[in-house]
Amino acid sequence: MKKGELLKRLGYLLHQGYSLSDGLELLLISQKQPLRVKVSEVLQDLKEGQAFHKALESLMLPAEISSFIYFSEQIGKLPSGLIEGGTLYIKQEQTKEKVGKLLRYPLFLIWTLMIVMVIMATYLFPHFKKLFDTMSVELPFVTILFLRLIDCFPYLILLALVLSLIGLVYYLTKFRHYTPHKKMKLILKLPFLSSFTSSFITYYFCVQLSSLLKGGLSISQALNIFKDQSIMLFLQDEAAWLIHRLEEGEAFAAIIARRPFFNDELALVIEHGQKRGALDLELLNYSEHLFFLIEEKTKKLVMIVQPSMFFIIGMIVLLMFLAILVPMFQLINSLS
Repeated sequence: MKKGELLKRLGYLLHQGYSLSDGLELLLISQKQPLRVKVSEVLQDLKEGQAFHKALESLMLPAEISSFIYFSEQIGKLPSGLIEGGTLYIKQEQTKEKVGKLLRYPLFLIWTLMIVMVIMATYLFPHFKKLFDTMSVELPFVTILFLRLIDCFPYLILLALVLSLIGLVYYLTKFRHYTPHKKMKLILKLPFLSSFTSSFITYYFCVQLSSLLKGGLSISQALNIFKDQSIMLFLQDEAAWLIHRLEEGEAFAAIIARRPFFNDELALVIEHGQKRGALDLELLNYSEHLFFLIEEKTKKLVMIVQPSMFFIIGMIVLLMFLAILVPMFQLINSLS
């Protein structure tokens, strides 16, 4: 979040007439380690003649934020781009923080519960079993079920490790060498990620294309800027494909309608915007709508995941208590 605030403050300083170097030097005074070191590296790169978006690599910003700044730099609206990019970055970090807070407590409970279960299986239940054996009484079904569940844990953990290892090997040997389009096609086949991914790609494409068109560029010129950037490789390749189709005389809305990577509504938005002569405004409005939908989807997903985790924890706790109490009552009854 500190990086987002830094970008916003720098954008405001540029609006007030500061140069990039002067603005960064002023911001450097109030920064703490390690961000202070990174800002110093940005300043040094600027003094060596690097482009601003290249110098910002020292801050290790997400790709979508870096490209946000790149596009604004290309059309001469860097102050606005820094403010918008910083605002987006802050929103992303706030969303991550909220999701982390909502999931942190249930994950802690699950971890604690697993430790308690292991302790019970190691020290408590062996005594139960020995006591029941001496009395020639069988353990209750619920206790046996609980013990079987604990016995399965090592195999489940081993299975998770094996699957993770297979996934890592697949990523290192194959996935990372695929073209951006092939990677995106594979991601869009995943049921939980497809809607988020297509919505985010559409949002990002709309908000950047809108800013470029608002800067006075034509669709072809805007797409050429997408093609020339090397930060978002998927959009770089996609822009090259779109330009080729435009050169063959196809309508922009018709081309977009055939692309599986964007939301279906985008083609209709483009067609409507071109008819009204306000494509930049319609794309901007649609991007704001998409951002709201992405936030809502994230909240709904978390609201489903968190209660589900609590339900699972509750069932395990109930089973654990039954596994202890039922044999105790059975022993009392047998003694009486």
